Amino acid sequence: MSLRLLAAVVLMCCAVLMITLGPRQPPNLTEGSRGVSAARIAHGLRLELKVRLSGRALVIEMSVENQRDEPVVLWSKTSQMWDVEVSDGQGHLLWRWSADKLFLQAITTRMLGPGERMGFRAEWEAPGPGWYVITGYLLAHVGSLDGPIVEPVSCTIEVH
Repeated sequence: MSLRLLAAVVLMCCAVLMITLGPRQPPNLTEGSRGVSAARIAHGLRLELKVRLSGRALVIEMSVENQRDEPVVLWSKTSQMWDVEVSDGQGHLLWRWSADKLFLQAITTRMLGPGERMGFRAEWEAPGPGWYVITGYLLAHVGSLDGPIVEPVSCTIEVH
């Protein structure tokens, strides 16, 4: 089979898949709905982000769970372990939880036993209907100050 024919077959297969699956729409968020969530597993930890609507406020909850069989220590250079950002559909930052807060500039640690979970909660008043991207960050390093971090988790929602 020639290279051109192979390339044409691959392109046709991709086109069929795109037409069959269609574009993915982020879920709508309405008051009373369970909301949206996203999770990431890395370095033996599960980072989860949940967002729901209460009135016009976005209720943002994050948690990290140790999925290892042994304890894990989370290390941070400040007292801040979490942060969350909300951007509009065009990527413009609208709100950062930590923007109006001060944090102790000291090394802090938190040990999580096997299966143990810790959480964070914040609320933000949506300025009106639209698409929002919520990104949650666990700012701690795993195992030591030089250890890896868990990549952020994001949800995209539409508020009516």
